[in-house]
Amino acid sequence: TFIPQQTEVDSGEWLTIDISVGSFAIPAVDVHGAAFSFTIDPDLIDSSSVVFSLYDDAWIQDDGAMTQSTFIVPQDGQVDVAVSRVTGPAAGLGIIGKLEFIVEDQIQGLKDIEALASAVNISMNSIITTNSFGEYVRHADQEGSVRINRELEYSQIEISQTIDVYPNPTSDILNIQSNHFTIDRITLFDALGRTQADIQPGTTRQYNLDMAALPEGLYYVLVQSGQRFTTKKVLKVNK
Repeated sequence: TFIPQQTEVDSGEWLTIDISVGSFAIPAVDVHGAAFSFTIDPDLIDSSSVVFSLYDDAWIQDDGAMTQSTFIVPQDGQVDVAVSRVTGPAAGLGIIGKLEFIVEDQIQGLKDIEALASAVNISMNSIITTNSFGEYVRHADQEGSVRINRELEYSQIEISQTIDVYPNPTSDILNIQSNHFTIDRITLFDALGRTQADIQPGTTRQYNLDMAALPEGLYYVLVQSGQRFTTKKVLKVNK
């Protein structure tokens, strides 16, 4: 699956997309490699800026295994990625790497839109994993979207610095605290991008979100104040 680190981004800024293999429900077993493609609106992506990299602490590199990764941009709006272990298969779950690119400064089709932001779809397809015997499994395509802003009254960094979520990790209650802005809406997504909660708490700067009934895993809390947004990562653990 893929998980955009930002739910919205200004044109001309970097967009970072985390790549996750395996989950608590379906962990990855006997994985030797993976390959996948991204299809993105060519008017959105600056193809010359595309970079894919593995995280140093990714589970696919456990046991000091050597890994290889490569990517190509065969045409505007398409990115093909492949990852493999050199020293045998691995098992695990979670984020392994990230795809990054700059959003075009001039996005065709957005110049005359009066709305503050426009959603742009991203597709992850041709997803294949292989095991140590060279057998492969083809996985279902994944879809997602991000919002591309023309202009924000306050920057993402400014609102991000004023929102605190704690305790993190949490086993039950997550406190969401704003030091400046009112909290108009809180949306909770799981690692697959599925909405787990959508709350409009009213005029407040603090809200207690009950996560006790949710399974363990990584979640994303989208906090909205007017036309300003920020996203926080939260780890849910069992007592």
